Amino acid sequence: MVGYRKGALSKERRPPAPEHEARRLASLKESKWTLDELMVLGTMPDRILADHLGKSRNSVAIMRRALGLDVVDLRTWDGEPRPQTVAREELQARWDRFRTDTKERARLTRQKMMSSFPHR
Repeated sequence: MVGYRKGALSKERRPPAPEHEARRLASLKESKWTLDELMVLGTMPDRILADHLGKSRNSVAIMRRALGLDVVDLRTWDGEPRPQTVAREELQARWDRFRTDTKERARLTRQKMMSSFPHR
């Protein structure tokens, strides 16, 4: 077959249905983190902290990076939690800023998706 390339005959992927996207965005609005949980981020390795908090290692790492907290390397960790280097008020401000930015990104995504649907 001349000119054939993988995926050339496959259908274009549809955008998610508005009700599915709305449900996904609604779940983002609900905070799954408390300030006390955020205060222990960056005090021990992500893997250990994820087990301690009952969250996935990935969610712990993403939240720690989003808040600009340093990583604790498991290879050099002495087994004791390190003191938090960021004040509670500063961490609260970073958390509020992160949530505001996330909501704004979700709003822009929703707006972009709705504008791509054909109008009747």
